[in-house]
Amino acid sequence: MDEMKQFANVMIHHKCFKERQGCLTESLDHFSIEYPELYSLLYMEIKKRGMEFNDPNKMFKWLTTSTSNNNYKKLHEALIFVKKNNIMAQEQYIIDIKHLLCQAIEKKTNINEAVKICRLIEKLPNLTFINGRLSNLIQEVTRLNAYYRPNTLMVTQEKYFMANNFKPEQQNIQTSQQQQTLVSPYSLVQPTCTQFLHGSSHFSLDCYGPLETKANYYKYSSFDLNQRPLTENLTASFESLNVDDSQLIQQQPIPVLSPMLQPNNLIPRYGLPHFNLNHFGLGDFEINSFNKCPAFDLTQLLPNQTVVSQEMDGAVMKWLYYLRIHKYQWFFNSLSYHEIEFIDEDNIEGFITKVNKNSITKGALSKICLSCKELRERPKKLNDLLMTLDSEVPLTELCESIKYLRHILNYPIPNKNCVIGDKLQQDIVCVMGKLFYQLQANICVTNCLSASNPLGYCINKYLLCTMLINENQIFMRNQIEKVLYFAESLKYKVRIMSLCKK
Repeated sequence: MDEMKQFANVMIHHKCFKERQGCLTESLDHFSIEYPELYSLLYMEIKKRGMEFNDPNKMFKWLTTSTSNNNYKKLHEALIFVKKNNIMAQEQYIIDIKHLLCQAIEKKTNINEAVKICRLIEKLPNLTFINGRLSNLIQEVTRLNAYYRPNTLMVTQEKYFMANNFKPEQQNIQTSQQQQTLVSPYSLVQPTCTQFLHGSSHFSLDCYGPLETKANYYKYSSFDLNQRPLTENLTASFESLNVDDSQLIQQQPIPVLSPMLQPNNLIPRYGLPHFNLNHFGLGDFEINSFNKCPAFDLTQLLPNQTVVSQEMDGAVMKWLYYLRIHKYQWFFNSLSYHEIEFIDEDNIEGFITKVNKNSITKGALSKICLSCKELRERPKKLNDLLMTLDSEVPLTELCESIKYLRHILNYPIPNKNCVIGDKLQQDIVCVMGKLFYQLQANICVTNCLSASNPLGYCINKYLLCTMLINENQIFMRNQIEKVLYFAESLKYKVRIMSLCKK
């Protein structure tokens, strides 16, 4: 143990990553040459623990059988080994970490161990999902740790005592003097009177017909209360209300209604059906033949549209980062969504000439053309996927379907500035529902469930698709709630299966 502590201290003292990595490589080379059996044993043990900490079934066993002190050590080690794309394991860790942190906050025990876990969650990049879900509890544990440290508490109390009692701030003295000068005998009664006059629902300026009564109202308002006694203010305010009904009716102004605003943009668009009840239910070809107008052309109607003016630049930028061609964002920001959708090998040179900027490499050209082809064929493939999932699908084909869905969810989805309706979002939600029923049927049949087998891979990819839909603002609220319901039901099914086999 002493040698391990010495080795850890040597590694920590290295500031840069290259020095630390060189020291680690040298130590492992020496260990593999001098102690080959121990080196292989260490490698096998680390590999075994990495597989166990990514398996939800084995996590249930040691989390339920281990003691509370051992739980913190095990969780700390497990969080290091858990993979970023293993959503099932991370969901299980969220439940256990939430339970332990709540116990530490409630009972004020094991705060140091809880702080170590919180710092590890904030530091490791593969735990961003857990950090986002438990951010409030992590902040509470950090606050408790700062509160229960005696040294820092004594220092803060001493600073506060010296600052406020022996050396009062000049600003506090000025504010106290201002408060003393503003206080008067009648100002104590002022809020009650003003609240009575202004806040009551029976008194308003419209109730006073003559202008003299309104002048009396302002004359005896709250601005003049400090100069008159309270009884005079009250009598004057009530005397102003004694007005005859006939006088009110005679001098009440007759309201003049302003002319209604007429819309000035009711210009019929060529190629679009006129809004008439007789046209509902007709097909597209019948509507076009009935109108006898030229086909609707977006480029004629909106000639200077780009993804920036269509408010699609954020979604396009995420898509380019996903494809790792984000340095060509200048090219896509100068085109509209429909122009990007129809880019292919034949017309991409024309679009580059239109933009008239830097050139694009040959490898990037082919990648852009393939990606735009996938964007163009996405609705057709989703329809084919809906028809395929109506029947029972093998597990290998199910994996490919979920993998494709996760892939296209990183592509931009057009908003209301580009298309009419949300047909694409509805198809994606329908595919998620049919995939859920397929996965649920496979869970009932399987005997072993882990992150390494095909079914566990499918469940993790499905939960990743749920996260992508939940983070995408183009989906409606009811669509997101439906997809989240599928995900929660699937996670509950996995937990019940693990408990039954425990």
